[in-house]
Amino acid sequence: MQKTVNISLLLIFVLLEIAFADPKVKSNVSAKLLTSQNLISSGDEITLAVEFIMKNNWHIYWENPGDAGMATTLEFILPDGFQAGKVLYPFPVKFTTEGLTSFGYKNKAVLLTKISVPDHLKVNQDYKIKVKALWLECKDICVPGETELEVTLKAVNKDKTKKINPFNDYKRNIPKTLSGLESNVNITEQSANLKLIFPDYLDRNSLNFDIFPLNEAIFAHSKKPKITKNKNTFFVSLDFDPFKVEIPELLEFIIILDDNNAKIINSKSIYLNVQTR
Repeated sequence: MQKTVNISLLLIFVLLEIAFADPKVKSNVSAKLLTSQNLISSGDEITLAVEFIMKNNWHIYWENPGDAGMATTLEFILPDGFQAGKVLYPFPVKFTTEGLTSFGYKNKAVLLTKISVPDHLKVNQDYKIKVKALWLECKDICVPGETELEVTLKAVNKDKTKKINPFNDYKRNIPKTLSGLESNVNITEQSANLKLIFPDYLDRNSLNFDIFPLNEAIFAHSKKPKITKNKNTFFVSLDFDPFKVEIPELLEFIIILDDNNAKIINSKSIYLNVQTR
C-alpha cells in the first residue's frame, strides 16, 4: 500500500501534465540513429548511437528519472545472431519543478549501445537493425514521445571494414569506473551513508563533485546529498524516500566531477556501486 501511494505522489505532477497535453502537438524532440560503421564482417563489434535533439527549454529523462518523469528507453529489433549490449546513458542534469527533483537532458543527448555481430554473416547481404525509442518530453506540459529508427548494414569481407569509432566525444559523457576508488556504505533507517576515498592521482584538494542515484524509488531526490570531508576521505549522506521500496543488495550512483579532475581522467563522471549486505 505504501509503495502504491508513493508512486502516485511522485508521478502525479507528470500525469496531470500529460493529461492536459494535446496529443496532436508536434514533437519537440527529434531522434536519429547513427552507426560507427555501415560495412560489417563476421565477429565485429559496432556501436550504435541514438541522438536526441530537444527544442529550447524542453527536456527528456535519464534512466532514473527522479521524483517524476519517465526513463528514456531503447528497444532493439536485431537480425538473428546479433546481440545488443547495455544502453549507455550520458551523465544527467537536475530539473526542479513544483518541489520535485528529476534527472535528465536538455538540448542534446546521445545514448550508446554496443552491438555484437555473429560469426556467420553472408558476404554482400544486407542486415537491418531497428530501434524503438520511447521518452517523455517536458516543458510547461509533458508529452510522451515514440519513434522507430532503422539502419541497414552490409556484410563484407574482413579486409574491407574500417575499425573506427566516430563517437569518442560522446563516450566522454558516459560514466566510467575509476580504478583505486575505495568505497563502502552504512545503511540506517533514514539514509545511506557513503565513505569515499579517491585515488591520489586526482587533485583531492580541489575535488568537488555531485552524486546522482541510479536506483529508482529509493532516495528523496529533492533533498540535496550532504557531502563532508575529513583529510582525504569524503562522506556522503543521502536521505531515503519515506515510502522507499526494499533496499537492493547493490546501490548504484553516478559521481559528476569538477572540470579540473574531469580532465585528469578524461571523463566528467564516474560509475560507483556499493554492496548493502
